[in-house]
Amino acid sequence: MAKAKSSMTGIWGPGLPFFRSTGAGGWLFVALAVWGLLCAPPWGAGDAVAHTPEEKAYYLQSRIVLRLNPADLRAGLAVGVWHLEYKDPARAREAFHGVLAHHPGHFVAKTGLALLEEVEHRPQEALDLIREAVENPGEGARDLIGFLLLVRGRLLVRLGQFEAAGEVLTQSLAEGGHAHDVYFWQGRIEEVSGRIGKAIGFYRQAIAADPSWPESYARLSALLQRQGKTGKAMAVLEQVLELQNPSPYPNNDIRVLWRWVMRPKSG
Repeated sequence: MAKAKSSMTGIWGPGLPFFRSTGAGGWLFVALAVWGLLCAPPWGAGDAVAHTPEEKAYYLQSRIVLRLNPADLRAGLAVGVWHLEYKDPARAREAFHGVLAHHPGHFVAKTGLALLEEVEHRPQEALDLIREAVENPGEGARDLIGFLLLVRGRLLVRLGQFEAAGEVLTQSLAEGGHAHDVYFWQGRIEEVSGRIGKAIGFYRQAIAADPSWPESYARLSALLQRQGKTGKAMAVLEQVLELQNPSPYPNNDIRVLWRWVMRPKSG
C-alpha cells in the first residue's frame, strides 16, 4: 500500500516522527517496523496502488479518447490522476500540462500540478498553483472548494504560516472538506506549536471522523509516548493492526480527484 515517505512530505502524507523511548524501546521498535510494512514509500508503488475497477476502466477509455481527441478535458485529467496515483510524476505532469495546453488555467489540472510540487518538496510553488485554482475556478469547482481549501491549508502549515493555515482549514471544513484531513492538519499545527494536549484532541477527532487512516494513529501514539503514557501509546498502534480496510493513502486527495473526474456530466 502506498504510504507516507518522510517527515512532512507531499500528498502521501507528513510522515512518521521518531519515538523517543526509554525502557519501552523494544516494543516501539516492533511497532514502527509494523508501521513500515503498512506504509511503503510513495514513489514506485506499482501494483500496490488501490485503484477501483471503475477507475481503471475509465483510465483505459481515456487513453483511447485522447488519441482521437487530445483536447478532451476529462480524458486528459483522468490520465493525469492515474499517473498521480501510480506515483509517476513525469507522466502525471505531462498529462496535466497537456490539459492546460487545451484548457488554459483549468483548476483541476493546476491542482494536480500543485500536488506534484508538494510531494517534490516545493510547497511555495504548490501554494501558488492552488491559490490560482481557488481564485480562478471553473465549471464544477463548487464540488471541490472544500478540498482546494484543505490543500491550501496544509501547504500553509508546511510553510509555517500556522495562523493563516488554521483559518483556511476551518473554512475547508465548512465547505465540506474531508473532516479527517482537516482535523489531522489542525493537530499538526498544535503539535508543532508545542500544544500537545490540543494536538492529541485533534488527532482523536480525526480518527473519530474516519478511522481508516493509519497516519493519525501514529501521530496520536507518538504524542502519548512523549507524555510517558506508554500503555496507551501501544494500544493506539495496536488499533492500526485491527483496521479492516486501512486506507492506502494518508489523505483523501486521489479519491477526491477521481470522484470529480468521473462525476456525471451535467445537462
